[in-house]
Amino acid sequence: MSADIKVSLGMKLFLRSTTKVLVTSTVAICIWIGAAAFLNESQLGDSLEQFIWGQSPEWGYWKHPPVTSWLMYFFIHTFGSSPFWTYVLSAILFSVAVIATCKLAELLFDRDVAVLSAIFLTLHYGFTRRAQVYNHNTVLVAFIALTVLAVLYAIKKQKNIYWILSGLLAGLSILVKYQAVIPLLGALIAIALSGEFKKSAKGICVALAICSLTVMPHIDWLVQNDFKTITYALNYIDGSEFSAQSHRSVAFFVTQLRYFLPAIFFIFFVWGVEFVSGESQKERPNFELNVEQRAWLIGLIVFPFATIIFIALGLGTRIQSHWGLQTTQFLVVFFAAWLAHRFGYFDFRKMWVWLTIQMIAFTIFVGQGLGFFLYESTGMAVRELPAQKFSDAAMRYWASKTNCPLTYLSGNPAMAGMISGYAKHPIQVLEDGDFFKSPWITQKNLDEHGYLEVGVATAPSSEPDTYSLNYQLRSYQDPRPHPNGHLILKFHRPLVDCP
Repeated sequence: MSADIKVSLGMKLFLRSTTKVLVTSTVAICIWIGAAAFLNESQLGDSLEQFIWGQSPEWGYWKHPPVTSWLMYFFIHTFGSSPFWTYVLSAILFSVAVIATCKLAELLFDRDVAVLSAIFLTLHYGFTRRAQVYNHNTVLVAFIALTVLAVLYAIKKQKNIYWILSGLLAGLSILVKYQAVIPLLGALIAIALSGEFKKSAKGICVALAICSLTVMPHIDWLVQNDFKTITYALNYIDGSEFSAQSHRSVAFFVTQLRYFLPAIFFIFFVWGVEFVSGESQKERPNFELNVEQRAWLIGLIVFPFATIIFIALGLGTRIQSHWGLQTTQFLVVFFAAWLAHRFGYFDFRKMWVWLTIQMIAFTIFVGQGLGFFLYESTGMAVRELPAQKFSDAAMRYWASKTNCPLTYLSGNPAMAGMISGYAKHPIQVLEDGDFFKSPWITQKNLDEHGYLEVGVATAPSSEPDTYSLNYQLRSYQDPRPHPNGHLILKFHRPLVDCP
């Protein structure tokens, strides 16, 4: 068989195995974009923050590395400053993560496991939520999945192009969030345990070199900016007592289990069908993993979970539920492999459409019904605030004071982010009025162009050159409306008025 025929067959197999996943992801994207666009008056605080950082492409920001904000910068300057595009970007990254994880499942197991993995990822409550929220965790699940997939291809093909791609993706993953180091180390452990390290040593060195070169400009930025992101990360180390951290660790695992509830319901459904059909009486062979599969189970699941618990218990770090996403996205693969083995007589590939649509709808119903979209930022449920009304009011007030275009905002990041994100043109935000947090803005910029100072208060302001807009203030702890919230806009005049 010629090389061309082999390539052609390989491409056909790839397309055949991913077409259903692509269709499934498209359905998921449409549902989640629709839910996000029509059920929320504003965006989650993290997404609004990306509007702020996405105004200027930097090698780092005060909380996190830059890649997430770079993507936002590209979308803002390509498609315009519209919150709709952040929902699209989130959903696209969600789809990329699903497709990459499914291809990984196919490489480690087979096509049945790949399709089941797609179903379970769309049933995974914490994972599917990424399709509505644009932040570093959403971007990271996609980049980690792509990186691990590239590493698997590199091991199996042993071609430099795959090792170069692996290194580049690994570097970009670290530039998304430092937490990427944990699954990346897990991948190295998996390579070693599978017995592929010696054969892949040269390729690993190439990947590490590319990864280092990719990260180097950010390291230089860190040195020049007093290690801002490291300082922010260290704030999560609160030195709590062991008992408190133990409770947090238990809560962490309970949350990961809660994310799997829709998938567990699916298991009960399959068991019910099995019982009614009489298949439950038949014996099943034991589920066993080969050396490669066990190695990746340890590297991608056991090691990351153990590391997270060590960080929590050993260092006294406040553990976050989303820290488990880069682990559970691979856990679903092994979960799907067990299910495909246990219920091998099922043709799961014929069930993917109905199951995916039904369970995505279920996830939306449960998620929205429980109010997960309520997000506490400065005491407000940001997603329930009238962002477009705030932005329009700010633009009208500014136009009433000067003919100059509104270029800068300063102050409360949630409120300023809404005004900027829902405006018809990009507006740069000095976050909390702090030049440390927005170093691309200078006092000279503010003086020359003028700016609106944005704040919140429980009463209207009587200061000169100040505009107050009443709204309902809602607290995450107390969701009852309080009609005493006010958006405060203070006008700071430009040095020279525009014609």
